[in-house]
Amino acid sequence: ALRQLLITHRGLIDVIYIDPPYGKDNMGKFADTNYSNAITRDNLLSMLYIRLQLANELLKDSGVLYCSIDDRNQAYIKCLMDDIFGEKNFYGTFIQRKGNTQNDSKQIQKNHEYILCYVKNYQDNLVLSYDNYVKEKISEENYMLGRDTGASSGHDKLIERVNLGYTIYYMESTGNGATGNHNKLIERANLGYTIYCMESTGNGETGNHNKLIERANGVNAKYGNFNYYISKDNTTFIHAVAIADYDKDSVKENSTEEEIYTDIQELVELGYRKIRPPKRKGGKLGCWTWGLETFQEYWNNNEVLIKNGRKRTNVIRKIFFKEEDITVIDGKKYHFKHNVLPLQSVIDINNSNGTTLLSGNDGIIPGCPFSNPKNPEMLKFLFKAYDNKDALILDFFAGSGSTGHAVLDLNKEDNGNRRFILCTNNEESSETPKGIAYDVTSKRLKRIMTGECYDGKKNFGWINNNTPYGDNLEVVEIAEISPTVVDKDNTPFDVIDETLYGILPFDKVEDKINWICTYFQSTMKSVESDEKYCERWGE
Repeated sequence: ALRQLLITHRGLIDVIYIDPPYGKDNMGKFADTNYSNAITRDNLLSMLYIRLQLANELLKDSGVLYCSIDDRNQAYIKCLMDDIFGEKNFYGTFIQRKGNTQNDSKQIQKNHEYILCYVKNYQDNLVLSYDNYVKEKISEENYMLGRDTGASSGHDKLIERVNLGYTIYYMESTGNGATGNHNKLIERANLGYTIYCMESTGNGETGNHNKLIERANGVNAKYGNFNYYISKDNTTFIHAVAIADYDKDSVKENSTEEEIYTDIQELVELGYRKIRPPKRKGGKLGCWTWGLETFQEYWNNNEVLIKNGRKRTNVIRKIFFKEEDITVIDGKKYHFKHNVLPLQSVIDINNSNGTTLLSGNDGIIPGCPFSNPKNPEMLKFLFKAYDNKDALILDFFAGSGSTGHAVLDLNKEDNGNRRFILCTNNEESSETPKGIAYDVTSKRLKRIMTGECYDGKKNFGWINNNTPYGDNLEVVEIAEISPTVVDKDNTPFDVIDETLYGILPFDKVEDKINWICTYFQSTMKSVESDEKYCERWGE
């Protein structure tokens, strides 16, 4: 099947997921490799080697491959894949918690499996990621509090960032007594990168802000253009000015405030409180994280909140949101912050639900004998991490068809257009007389896509709780023909239909012969008996 796909899909596959039969006893025709048909480690490695080489050819340059493997074989399979894909293309290992309990274990309970992940061509970029949303409460005025400019930022000492050492002068009036008289505040506003901030509250006659505005404009003429703000209820007037009032050229490792800063005495005398960057470890002078121009920009956009903290005064940015970016829950406003983050190494999705979904009483194929099918939720997680809703996904150990189920369900969730190609043998048994491909894999997909089985019956529990996915399924069985047959109308050049490979019929037989010889050479298998093998080597 993989060799056939090379004819039509070389370099076109986005994602490959495989769960090789490392614990089964029979792998079907041509699966016997070195010794017997039991899955010894030699068999497993030999069987996977050629398949992974072909898989590498099928992947896009931006493609990714996942391989589920158990604790016993993980190290060996990784070495094999390092050899085929290159160790530099090893993207990482996921640990899937299986959620099973093994209390009868004589060693360590094995409650996990591994998923090895390789990329076709690693370019030091984020190949797999997930969307993380953090719910953040915001105020009635549609803002949340962001960065405090006095917070530690790594390089937070004044000696390290000498341009960020200004002082904040802050004055707040409660509106009571003499300090609540706006006339006196107006006089102070006339006097008043340090930030000089004046807040006045009042009512009645003292709530008239006309002269305050006039004086604030005068302060701006002297110290720069800084907006003033009046509260909605017309009781509060706020104005701030940032002034650089320190000698940056004199800053040393052990400088003190008295050596560097020069207080604006007229503002201090008028009741302004000095606010300077917090001291850092060892009593070192600190710095702000905003520059003067940045503060001015934030202030003029009404994006600064000055409030008293437990140990110091905080100067915090207000981050505003548009109405369409706000969600109201129980009368409170929230913003959902979106981040794209790399996947974490632990996948906490067990496989038990996979069995219930497939063969449980309310399952897709109740009583299905297929053991330990993968949970589609885990596969959805892996496929969604590859950020391409049009991805083409291949699974060449398809088993029960969980990969196809996962793709259909994920497309339904996010309106994707992913497609899948599943490859499996058609191993027959007493429980699957028509073979796994027909009695399990395609039957499962038929039922969940159309809501009924091949015979039109709908007597399975899954349909009672789910809506069929729709879409189209093409089931293709690979035929074989000997390349040495010379009977008329029975040669490969007669039997192979080029239209099945997306090619218009050839006008000239020579063109068809050239096409078949070019593309189908790699699909040929050579089978020799043990006797011929021994005969060749004289044993």
